[in-house]
Amino acid sequence: MGGCWSKSSLQHALACGKRIGLIAGTDDHLGYPGAYGEGLAAVWAQDLSRESVLEAIKKRRTYGVSGDRIHLDFRLNGHYMGEGIPFSLEREGAIRVSGWDALDRVEVLKNNQVIQRNFPCDRIVDASCWDHPVLLRIEFGWGPWAAMDLPRICDWYFHIKISGGTLLDVYPCFQSGPFCEEKRNLIKNKTAAGCSVQSYTSRKEAFAENPTNAVVLRLSGNSETRISLTVQQPQPFSYEKPLSEFAQHNEVLFTGPFPAESIRIQPLVFSAHYQTEFRFNDRAGTDEVHWYYVRVLQKNGHLAWSSPVWVEKS
Repeated sequence: MGGCWSKSSLQHALACGKRIGLIAGTDDHLGYPGAYGEGLAAVWAQDLSRESVLEAIKKRRTYGVSGDRIHLDFRLNGHYMGEGIPFSLEREGAIRVSGWDALDRVEVLKNNQVIQRNFPCDRIVDASCWDHPVLLRIEFGWGPWAAMDLPRICDWYFHIKISGGTLLDVYPCFQSGPFCEEKRNLIKNKTAAGCSVQSYTSRKEAFAENPTNAVVLRLSGNSETRISLTVQQPQPFSYEKPLSEFAQHNEVLFTGPFPAESIRIQPLVFSAHYQTEFRFNDRAGTDEVHWYYVRVLQKNGHLAWSSPVWVEKS
């Protein structure tokens, strides 16, 4: 159960008049800062210098993400998240979101009540969906199962090759695990034609005891672009398919008999589903302070939550 007390929630603090900037983290005591799934702080800073980052944190220009590094830009009447702004009867908000999975919904809240929802995952795509970069998530791990009490560490090394397309970016989703100087989670030899992945998976000391890591590829190409995997560890094998095979369905590749580890290639995510941009308008009276913030939920369950913008009384 833990200390889940509703009066310790963010919404309660905001309702009590507290002005809080949001970040995300964990108290699971594993001690792996930045590990996937354990919460991250996002900061809207002018640059990456210590001075700029600290200035942005002090101004509450921050938001939190649970795992995937969702890009969230929320402004009200042109002001960044975290600011307190003078009263205005008319308010216009602008939201831009770019996720690393399909966006289930983006919500705008005013004084803890949802006033608008946007549903990118419901958009219908057509042949033009290939005109923009797509996302392809490759997960690996899944074993050994907890019920079988097999706490082994599995080493991974595989190469990803893109033919007839371009690898634009690779996003790591590497969890915590038993620390060992010889074992590293690395993306190596990245070029426009592919990359190599060196990693390891284990249930021991993993977040939520989930022995799974992943990389997300951002690709430009078309339905005939081919992706190939050449796996060296834990079991040598090769695999190749066109991207069209992943337009609607996933693929599971087993490294051996049960309960051996496996690889799962998730369905493609098109830009219409992982990106959105919209505006909203609101009109409010002068009798109280209003605060607005944005929540983002991806279909894979990962979240982003912005710091509020407060509109003062007149």
